Amino acid sequence: MGLASLLQWLPSSSISEDPITASLSTQKWQVLNEARRRRTPLILYTTAEHDDQGYQSLLLKTHAKNNTCSIDMPHPALPSDHLVLPKRVYAVIKAPGSYRHWEIEGELIERAQANDGPYFKLHINHMQFCNDRRRQKRFHFKENTAEICCTPAMEPPIYGDLDNISLGGICFNARGNLQQSDAFYMAYQGRKSSIPVAIQLNSDDKLCVELEVLAMQVIKKPYLHTRVRAKFKQLTSSQEHILAALTQKSIETA
Repeated sequence: MGLASLLQWLPSSSISEDPITASLSTQKWQVLNEARRRRTPLILYTTAEHDDQGYQSLLLKTHAKNNTCSIDMPHPALPSDHLVLPKRVYAVIKAPGSYRHWEIEGELIERAQANDGPYFKLHINHMQFCNDRRRQKRFHFKENTAEICCTPAMEPPIYGDLDNISLGGICFNARGNLQQSDAFYMAYQGRKSSIPVAIQLNSDDKLCVELEVLAMQVIKKPYLHTRVRAKFKQLTSSQEHILAALTQKSIETA
């Protein structure tokens, strides 16, 4: 059973775990193993509200007997010293193209070394199913109905298609491999720079904003592109009005 199938099989309402010390259900280990097999990104946060920067990782191994997983070294990098690691982390596994996802609460208990490199051990205290991790309503666009133009400094423009948008940020698919863009790499790794973008819905409506890059995933099929998740650095009141008009028009024309 695929990850998306497992997600859709569950009811719409959130599923509560047993007490923290309880073992995860067999089905939840199925979800984790399927995410590992499909290399579905695991996004880590240090706050339950997910309002800090996200750290992207992958599941490497699952250990059901002791409720732990081995995960790849997150990007951007977490502190290498175990003593300064966050005592509690919050992770999200999300099926591509779906609101539905799993939320995990746990602890990074060890930084270890394997033949193919270092990794962290994540002890899972709690895992639950949710409909939507976002607190602000998103609006989805059909393919090729809203174009993104990114204009990083000292680099040629980068074009893509808007997937969804909210007052908090956007997800879009940029053509090519953005890991080869110095500007995007620095914005993603350092979180100290932003990327200017223009969102063109049609010949009349345009939204010009600055983006802080939260996550990037290079996808090779059916064509080479990069899925980018980003938040708005800041929106003025006039930009919020423009955004409201864009999202309203997307509903009318979808």
